[in-house]
Amino acid sequence: MKKQELAKIAISAEADTALVQALEKINQGNAGGRVTKAELASWFILQSVNNLTDNAVEEVRMAHFSQVAYLEGLLKSVKRLGRDDLSQELVKFQAMVKRTTHQKKRASETPVPDKKTPSVSNP
Repeated sequence: MKKQELAKIAISAEADTALVQALEKINQGNAGGRVTKAELASWFILQSVNNLTDNAVEEVRMAHFSQVAYLEGLLKSVKRLGRDDLSQELVKFQAMVKRTTHQKKRASETPVPDKKTPSVSNP
């Protein structure tokens, strides 16, 4: 692999753990060389960007939705347009809050496999 210019990013400890696990799986038994953490992270990012769907964009937006940021943006927009009636915007805001609450609830209900318990396969 040719030398590439690098940029630094920070990731969560949870993402780092997952990256290390993927790296170990990829490098185990790989006689053709070793993949570095930076190479794997770059590969994952480029693959994700190339396959980014509208649903994925919406999912990321909802996962990082901030009610305060939304309301601040709404206030700026309403002031700029000189409007007094916020009924349509508030209905939209309520729908967004409901959707993000629903998605966060669904995410918290998703079972996470126990890494300590070995999986059992049927012979």
